[in-house]
Amino acid sequence: MAAIVVTHVTRTLRGGRKALDDVSFEVPAGSSCALIGPAGSGKSTLLRLIARREKPDAGVIEIGEDVSQSWRIGRPELAELVDPDALEPGRNLYDNIVRGSAPAA
Repeated sequence: MAAIVVTHVTRTLRGGRKALDDVSFEVPAGSSCALIGPAGSGKSTLLRLIARREKPDAGVIEIGEDVSQSWRIGRPELAELVDPDALEPGRNLYDNIVRGSAPAA
């Protein structure tokens, strides 16, 4: 697995609340990493940014030699593992991942 470098990443949600504020870390190539924290701390948001499901408001995400500054959504070599208990009732899995946990409009 390639190294992952997250540098000064910020993501602001609707309503102006920051899901992530100036997050920086590095996961060396071949290493594993676990994100832990309370509900609402930005774990899922960070994973969606790394997988290019969403675009950060600021910062850079590098995976191997690939620097994610030109944002085409999706990376075929990355996937998300979803906790079934976190799925929004009445939505299929695709809609839960793409739209996040906010109720459908």
